Amino acid sequence: MSRSDRLFRLLQAMRMMAPPITASRLAAEMDVSLRSLYRDIESLRAAGARIEGERGYGYRLVEDYALPPQTFDRTEIEAIALGLAEVSHMGDPALAKAAASVLAKVAATLPDGREQQLFHAISQVYRPDARYTEIGNVEAVREACWKSRRSTSTMRTRAALGANAASCRSPSSTPTAS
Repeated sequence: MSRSDRLFRLLQAMRMMAPPITASRLAAEMDVSLRSLYRDIESLRAAGARIEGERGYGYRLVEDYALPPQTFDRTEIEAIALGLAEVSHMGDPALAKAAASVLAKVAATLPDGREQQLFHAISQVYRPDARYTEIGNVEAVREACWKSRRSTSTMRTRAALGANAASCRSPSSTPTAS
């Protein structure tokens, strides 16, 4: 992996991990030695990244120079937080990971006051368990959609599965008001 790729991965890791982030945690995440990590942090600082902290304490990405600042109002921030929380709980593991990555990038671009509102909105979202259930190869379906390719699949109804057959109705059998 090139050094520039490693520096971008380090920034992303610092966006996603809760501060203060110890050097040993970052080095393990990046799969590099502590010495390389310290050099990479100094390189990012020299390039303009505002990283607080020092050896022995931990680090925090204060301001992310790689992303432009966002100007969301409080309601928009709440919508982003709630929407991403829903994706994290309903989506497959790949979507849940992507939602966490998006949330970290948005948080990194917000001014401090707005960032606090984002974290407050996130703290108000609670689900006792994830609603995602394994339904097959979701990644293959997603890939087919992104590449506008045809995909075939077999759909099983509740009646075919035997469980809860009585609660399954087709749209044509639904009674309508006259």
